[in-house]
Amino acid sequence: MRLTGGMVALALLAGSGVAMAGSDSIDVSTDTKLALSLRGSVGPIISGQTLTKATVTMTDLELVDGSGGSVALSGNGFMADLLGLQNQVGQLFPAQPVKAGRYSALRFHLKNAWVVAQDVDGALTAYASAGADKRQFSKGTTVQTLDLGGLDSDGFVSCAVAPGGVVLGDTSTLALHFALAQSLATSSSSVWVLSPVCWVVDPFTYSSLDVNLAPASGDSADDKALANGFQVMLLDSNLWPISEVALASSQSATYSAHFANLQSFQGPFVAALIPPDGYQLQSGVAFSVDLQPSASATASISVTSLQVVSGRLLDVATADHCSVVQHDHSGAVLAKTSQPIGALKDVAPTTHHPQPVPAGRQPLTPAPTPHLPGNPAP
Repeated sequence: MRLTGGMVALALLAGSGVAMAGSDSIDVSTDTKLALSLRGSVGPIISGQTLTKATVTMTDLELVDGSGGSVALSGNGFMADLLGLQNQVGQLFPAQPVKAGRYSALRFHLKNAWVVAQDVDGALTAYASAGADKRQFSKGTTVQTLDLGGLDSDGFVSCAVAPGGVVLGDTSTLALHFALAQSLATSSSSVWVLSPVCWVVDPFTYSSLDVNLAPASGDSADDKALANGFQVMLLDSNLWPISEVALASSQSATYSAHFANLQSFQGPFVAALIPPDGYQLQSGVAFSVDLQPSASATASISVTSLQVVSGRLLDVATADHCSVVQHDHSGAVLAKTSQPIGALKDVAPTTHHPQPVPAGRQPLTPAPTPHLPGNPAP
């Protein structure tokens, strides 16, 4: 039996002497074995630059209780490419026994980090922190400085806990989300700063979103172009990018992008169409959706035409609204909504859910309305 989120066995927790999950706490019952996974994200939108790598090395993972005491989870070093984990999770360590108790945070040491960016001419620049092996970068790569910020006085990165807390028992998994877009600041061309914004969640509460574009004709050359370089970018309610997924064709003559491992408190989300490199959309195609916890959602968009207006300017015409259906794990319908489709600035959320914030840190701030690649300027 897996005790997690809404599947908590009350009797077991009461018998263990561990209270029910408090606000923003991690409650671990007796005889729990805990595994830890990591989810990354895409980075911020940087004009003229494309991030190709964002690698971090974490050590000394610990749970911290209310009095400041800690319980070590692993002293090993874990290296991960956050861009490679932008739409999936990777295991940091398998299930192992962990001491029962109530914990206020998870923390780790950020040993080093490095980010590689490519400009429009193909030139590569690596921004590397102290301790990163600069010999690993390819010949011709310019190496600049990546400062590490936002660390505790003892050098730890503290991860906030999902709103409402997490309850763990038996064999459970805790997921660490490293939000790269909120963490990386491009202060100058020679120095970038990584101030980690991280939180931990119960992966049982993850939701997913499928964005399906259905061409009116289904088999014209213009319609099939949707599968040739178009992507969908997903942003949180503060308009920070989370994931970018290529549209892929399916047997049902639709073109789909699948987004996994989403936390509902990051919503309402915005999904926006991104054209192939070098192309520009005449008008934006985006919509917002407020996902429920542990939901599987499908958004269906009817594409009425796809035309080349001139040169590399594209017109993707759609219906005015898209249909969004959310199901729970058993397949029961949780919600059906009709969402307006338009430019990012017109569909951007005006409400926000409470988001986790580590002790002593300021709440996450909205991003300036981003200029999405290949979209009209906001």
